[in-house]
Amino acid sequence: MDVAMEDIVAQKYTTPLKKGPKKKPRKTIQQCFPRNGFEYPDGDRIFQNRDNGHLFKRALMTVIPTLNRQVVDEKLAELFIAAKKHKKLGGGILHTQRFEPAAQDVDCFKDLPKNIINHVMLVLLHARFLHIKFSEYRPNPVDPAIEGKTAKAIDAYTGKSPAQQPDDAFKDMDPKLIADMMTRMKAKRGPDWGDDKETTGAGLDASNAIFENMAEKLKEMRM
Repeated sequence: MDVAMEDIVAQKYTTPLKKGPKKKPRKTIQQCFPRNGFEYPDGDRIFQNRDNGHLFKRALMTVIPTLNRQVVDEKLAELFIAAKKHKKLGGGILHTQRFEPAAQDVDCFKDLPKNIINHVMLVLLHARFLHIKFSEYRPNPVDPAIEGKTAKAIDAYTGKSPAQQPDDAFKDMDPKLIADMMTRMKAKRGPDWGDDKETTGAGLDASNAIFENMAEKLKEMRM
């Protein structure tokens, strides 16, 4: 092989290959769900069952191919706006009795199995409940002005909203204890304030009972 041919062969195998544009990784459900004003349990996983997660994601993508978070937020808000309507119409005392007909009012969710839409709405409701509850323990880290439409729709549905200031009972409490209890609540283990009588009054006991009921419901519907 002459020198010229050796140079051609060497160039062929040493010239770096041209790389095409990198494909953007596909968004997961949790990446496109609203964040401001929500405290998601289970390490931010919305679905434990991949098949159910895929069905819900595919339903969303029929109307939001890019899964843009702001647009997804608007679509999820429609579910709670519809649920509030059914609540006013006397649609049962259980959340799920309002969620199922609410899904029929939002085109892309009409054909989803009832258990999937119930699960999604309970997860959002629970995550919002935790954020509101935490705002009673420590200053709200999220400016309500930047909360999205789903957060506001849930508040309109439940009649609850984040506290402007922490409850007096928690203002002088050890921040580490508060942080530990919030971690327990995110893990669905429920709060445990020890023997501090100031924080175990009827009001807190009632709110803890609400938390436990909702957490239990999510466990029953674990997907």
